[in-house]
Amino acid sequence: EGQTPIDMGETFNHCKVYNNISVSMGPGTHAFKVFGWPNDANGGQGGWPVDTEVMNNIFVALDGATALYVDDHGTGQGNRWDFNLYHQPGAPRPLVRWGGRSSGPGFWTGDRKTGTFPPAVYETLDAFRTATGQEAHGVAADPLLTRSGSGEDGRLPLASYRVQAGSPATGAGRGPMLDAAWLAARRRHLTDTGAEAYGISMDPTPDTVDYWGDASGPRPSIGTQA
Repeated sequence: EGQTPIDMGETFNHCKVYNNISVSMGPGTHAFKVFGWPNDANGGQGGWPVDTEVMNNIFVALDGATALYVDDHGTGQGNRWDFNLYHQPGAPRPLVRWGGRSSGPGFWTGDRKTGTFPPAVYETLDAFRTATGQEAHGVAADPLLTRSGSGEDGRLPLASYRVQAGSPATGAGRGPMLDAAWLAARRRHLTDTGAEAYGISMDPTPDTVDYWGDASGPRPSIGTQA
């Protein structure tokens, strides 16, 4: 919770970003932000996420914040947003900032501004869906978090961010689609990096309990309750 709580940069390639709750507060901040920068002909590495799914997340934008900001090539390259819940109480203002370019081709020589342009702005989820084809199953509603924006400190899980009974997030999600090719690539990466020695399972296992230790239901929900 706070100023742009979740950043997703160029290293998020072939990833699955599921079941998070992100609350941002204040103008100029974003609950979820995707960024990148251009490659450099002399070897500097840039880029934007590729083939990444962002699903079943709750994005709450308070006090003038934007729920989602996706920069430049992050809007394409096989990246997909769906089954997320967006909440932005108060007067209409940008819910999503999409595209644009915040880092120009001179990024590596100190000229970040030349060649930049602003993103498209959408005040509603319906407008965003119509223009981009993203969020076919997305939800715009109050997730009924117990005490959203409370600033609760402590070890996870935080009770303030549990959804209440009757939340539109309940049963509105979709389980991760772990196809054979993705699983094989994951196994190769974990083998190459020696991750198993650090207790990381070579093959993902189904969750039997939710974020708070309760038994998981059969229908995936949006946010950390499933």
